[in-house]
Amino acid sequence: MQVMFDTNVFSNLAKHRIDRANIPPEWQPVATYLQWQEIQATKDPEIRARIESVFHEHHPEKVPTIAVWDVTAFDESIWATPGNVYQSILDAMDAVRVHSNNRVDAVIAEACARGGLGLVTNDRNLLQAAAAHGVQVFNLEG
Repeated sequence: MQVMFDTNVFSNLAKHRIDRANIPPEWQPVATYLQWQEIQATKDPEIRARIESVFHEHHPEKVPTIAVWDVTAFDESIWATPGNVYQSILDAMDAVRVHSNNRVDAVIAEACARGGLGLVTNDRNLLQAAAAHGVQVFNLEG
């Protein structure tokens, strides 16, 4: 099964907050360029290096995002098709808590919905919004 690891999963694996033994061997990790971009924004260079190492260890296949103005890089994105769930996921997340990262998280969840991918995240708001839109979700922190 292909699963998208949210950035917090890579981070929490690097910080040993998630036990690697909890990752089923049949999972095939995928990521968008957004996870790598968020990792690169980590201010502490030692922590960033550990998270980068975990990212590379899992060799995620790269999947495209939809193009969203002021959120995604168009050269890393595809045009959204009618019926995409980005706005609906974003609205669901904002209804719980408005946060500057909700737009990025909604793009990641949309990629999962579009591609039939599972989503692994420890972000409860993202987890609930994605699940409400038919995405199979997993939280490795319990």
